[in-house]
Amino acid sequence: MEVESPGAQLATHPSSGRALPSEQYVERVMPPVLGTLDMTAIFLGAIFYLSNSATAATAGAVSFLYWLVCGVAFFLPCVLSTAQLGLLFPYEGALYNWTYRTLGTFWGFFAAFCAWLPGILALVSGFGTAITYLQGLHDGWLAAPWQQGMVIVFLILLGTVLTVQPLRVLQSVLNVTVGLLLLAVILITVAAFVWLATGHSPAAPFGHLDDWRPGPANFVLFGFLVQSYLGTEVPLAMAGEIRPVQRRRVILLHLRWGTLLVFASYLLTTFAALVVRGPEGASDPIVFISVVDQALGRAAGNVTAVCLLCFFMVAPLIYNYTFARLLLVAAIDGHLPMSLARVNRARAPANAIYFQSVVALAFTALSYFALPYLFPLGQPADLSTIIFTVSLAALTLVWLISIPFLFIDVLVAARRQPAIFHEHRLLPLPLFWLLALFGTLSCLLAIVDTLLNSWIPDLLTPTAWWLAVGGTTLACLVLGLVGSMVARGEASWERWRGQAGL
Repeated sequence: MEVESPGAQLATHPSSGRALPSEQYVERVMPPVLGTLDMTAIFLGAIFYLSNSATAATAGAVSFLYWLVCGVAFFLPCVLSTAQLGLLFPYEGALYNWTYRTLGTFWGFFAAFCAWLPGILALVSGFGTAITYLQGLHDGWLAAPWQQGMVIVFLILLGTVLTVQPLRVLQSVLNVTVGLLLLAVILITVAAFVWLATGHSPAAPFGHLDDWRPGPANFVLFGFLVQSYLGTEVPLAMAGEIRPVQRRRVILLHLRWGTLLVFASYLLTTFAALVVRGPEGASDPIVFISVVDQALGRAAGNVTAVCLLCFFMVAPLIYNYTFARLLLVAAIDGHLPMSLARVNRARAPANAIYFQSVVALAFTALSYFALPYLFPLGQPADLSTIIFTVSLAALTLVWLISIPFLFIDVLVAARRQPAIFHEHRLLPLPLFWLLALFGTLSCLLAIVDTLLNSWIPDLLTPTAWWLAVGGTTLACLVLGLVGSMVARGEASWERWRGQAGL
């Protein structure tokens, strides 16, 4: 099935200067099947990753302070700004649509590009986490980069087949998978309290002030944990597919429950890792399976392992089918090739999904097959780790650069459409200015922190790290800016054609 041409100019929406063709098209063509449970599952699956809790636990008790500070200074501003923008502009495309409505074509495309590109790498890194768990469960499995690459290629291809199915089928699979993740979190939390109740002392020290004191030695954790909270806007890339009569309610409820679940899950799993294994044990790739094994027994540990493996093999698909909506709406609006706007019989944006899968496969081929073996600069496994980690850090910085648009969009909307803003206002405008200040400063600190502190100090020195990550980030931003100029030119050309009656 091919998308119909956007054609004539749409009517002006009361809350903005000009409506987008994609806003009406999506509501006509895409089935509105998403409810609060579905959106909450997408939110949790996109943001909460257990590996982040394990990394935080390696810093000891002070990690709780960083979780709280990052949650209040970054996560909460992002959630509240996302909620406000979702109410003002409840359309497909999230950041693309919101920024277009407030700042125009150029910045709308640029903000969307900075959010989209890291999401595609997240598809690969998510499957990489599953491989890490498999390696932890059995020494010697998938040791060579090419073996890891083969598994990731298989999972991307299998996932692509699943993501072009009807959304209701796909979402039901994801809901079950996120339910398994929550079961694993419950088992991990129970294991920590059983460990303490049976007379064991915490493996990590909690009783001294120094254990809770931030400092230069652990400040790198700030940047990492800010990145752990990225993704609040991901579910609303599918806002046009929420059931219309429930749209406002679903937008608010999924953000409320999703925020509570993400925050509680990070704190509880970090606590469990510290109590049972301690900071040193938290570096174990399967630390949470070990936590349950030690406190509740092997059977419960096996259940936890199955739950986590299922999640890490399915959850990355969230990025493929949500970010495909960004390509879909940009193509409908004339900023990308129209072929990316085509949907299949299941009403899934199949061409956009196929394109993203090809990009993910190309990155996998470079990281695991080509570069580690074609360039004799050391062990293939080390070179593969360097390429993948530098790319991950750079694209995470690109995503962070897109986040201030959340705050800017709210403030610009309040200034340009005050009547509509006050009708849907969640908080007084001065509070949104405060949220913008905290959120933007957190982004800047996280960017500086990431550039100055190597994630793989054994393989890259701090100087080599910031040169590699900074250079890759700059290249991605240049690509985004060029694409934005092309998109703006394409939009101007389409408007001229429409005015000329061509």
